[in-house]
Amino acid sequence: MKFADNMHPISLYFADNKETFSPALREYNERYRLISSNPVAGARFFHFMVEMFIKHVLGVGEDHSGLYGNTAGYYGTVEQQGRLTLHLHMLLWLMGALSPQEIRDRIMNPTSNFQRKIVEYLESVHIGEFMTGSMEDVKDQVDENQESKSYKDPTQTLPDPPPPMCTQKECSDDDCSKCKKLDVWWEKFEETVDDIVLRSNVHNCRKNKINDSNSKRPACINKDGKCKARFPRQVYKQTEVDPKTGALNIKKGEAWINTFTPIVAYLFRCNSDTTSLMSGTAIRAVTGYVSDYVTKPGLRTHVIFDAIRSIFQRNTEMLAGSLKVKEKARKLVTQTVNCLTAKMEIGGPMAALYLLGNPDHYTSHEFVTIYWKNYVREVLKCWRSEEDLDAEIPEKVVVQKDESGGYVGFSKVHDYVYRPKAFEDKTLYEWVQMSTRVKITKNKIESDDNDDDDDDDDDDDDDMSTDEEVNLSSKDSPSPPTNSITKDLQHGNESVSDLENDDDDDDDDDNCSFLKGHPLHRTHKIQFDQKKNSIVPNFIGGSLPRCDRGDREYYCATMLTLFKPWRTGLDLKEEGYSWDETFVEHEFTNAQKQYMRNFNIRYECNDARDDYAAQLKKGDIPSGNFPEWMDSDLL
Repeated sequence: MKFADNMHPISLYFADNKETFSPALREYNERYRLISSNPVAGARFFHFMVEMFIKHVLGVGEDHSGLYGNTAGYYGTVEQQGRLTLHLHMLLWLMGALSPQEIRDRIMNPTSNFQRKIVEYLESVHIGEFMTGSMEDVKDQVDENQESKSYKDPTQTLPDPPPPMCTQKECSDDDCSKCKKLDVWWEKFEETVDDIVLRSNVHNCRKNKINDSNSKRPACINKDGKCKARFPRQVYKQTEVDPKTGALNIKKGEAWINTFTPIVAYLFRCNSDTTSLMSGTAIRAVTGYVSDYVTKPGLRTHVIFDAIRSIFQRNTEMLAGSLKVKEKARKLVTQTVNCLTAKMEIGGPMAALYLLGNPDHYTSHEFVTIYWKNYVREVLKCWRSEEDLDAEIPEKVVVQKDESGGYVGFSKVHDYVYRPKAFEDKTLYEWVQMSTRVKITKNKIESDDNDDDDDDDDDDDDDMSTDEEVNLSSKDSPSPPTNSITKDLQHGNESVSDLENDDDDDDDDDNCSFLKGHPLHRTHKIQFDQKKNSIVPNFIGGSLPRCDRGDREYYCATMLTLFKPWRTGLDLKEEGYSWDETFVEHEFTNAQKQYMRNFNIRYECNDARDDYAAQLKKGDIPSGNFPEWMDSDLL
């Protein structure tokens, strides 16, 4: 989504110093002067429009469905364009939506009417042509409208709301004033949408010439003479279904525009691009491309290495000079950081976005980080040697000062292994979603100390020093000694939570206290919230193993680690059984099976992306399934 901050009345109001809002048309130079001199206005306007889109168009948090259906989730990332204004790429998931393979199977089923219904839905939410006629017809109509003194450029105005609807379900009164007004509004709506699309959505390879006086080639034309944005696109007189792949080619009457949603174009008054990622072989490839694009780093890898190479080339004399090695390194690092910072080209609106505290991504879900290999390593300790594990999965912990002034090493793994007995049946996946470690109040700790004065043995067990081993006091919850764990600092999410517990309920403290083997069982407890089941674990430390390739035993061990309760690896399988056999025999819930299928979608999409890219280069298949911003360089 690209919001025209240099034309929209609200954006110009934010940029101006006038207190009264007046959506009057402004001159070209005035509009650009206001926006270029006030990047904060552009950032405020962008955030406002995105929030309005999520709330009113997607229906999130509202009592009505979204424009595309009931929204199950969304994820969008913010980036800046060539002129440094902000725009958003968003993926949208709908409730009840089938998987790409399920859609394909139903479309290919000759006895089902699913194909007809899915075509009706898709044609209702996005189109690839003008609403009132051909492009030439629309041009003629716009030219005629511009001759009127009352005409206003729709890209510089606010949308007119529809009139009240007729309350009768089947109004048969030809003289009904409400129905007549609504009919007039819809006619004006279609005319306005076509005007906006003509001004904002039509691709023109003759625009934006390369900044080279010796070159007459348009900027979007590559060295092979082809448009990078892949225009003109293939035209379809009606929606077609590929009988071999089940791919849907949506009806498209214009070769020089992308598919778009008319209501979104009407509301935002600017260029917009709506692409359905639903069926056929290409869907997985497109999903892979889009997912990589919205999560891409600020600079591409080849740009980073090219910048580093240029720094070394410029400093050959300095490197061969008499400076100390430390000073040479300092100069190289400083120049590299400065060079990369310049190449990132963070513009004023993007900087203002961060200063205003606005997000650089918009999502419907919360995410929690999990370093999954640490947990798998803990499980495999019971079945493999420490040497093998250290070579494959090095273990890292946090070093934390305890209440006595000594230091203890602990990991997030300890939280699950030594979890309270009240949560014995919770899987690791559920634990990561719903649990939070918090500090116990000081009064509660002092109370526990007084209660323990009569039991010196227990007191000795509770006081840990850096040289003591960490062992579970419970027979069924053994743990490896602390001295088997390296003392490297883990990432920030492994540090102790500084959240204070304001709940003085002693019974709750007893039920939520860690088992005594936990290094922090005297100072911290757990808060478990069942309502957090929608939080999404973000698996860090490498990609999860895939089910259809690679080490099958490692895959099964990983899935059992996530979806079967355990305290040690001995809880997950029995001696004499393989991980594969245990995995097959274990009864996973339907939700867990769906999670595991979702884990593998990434690999399926990446495989399809590689195959699809090769076919595109050969010209074997059209690229009309891809959005406009995915140019040939990205493909």
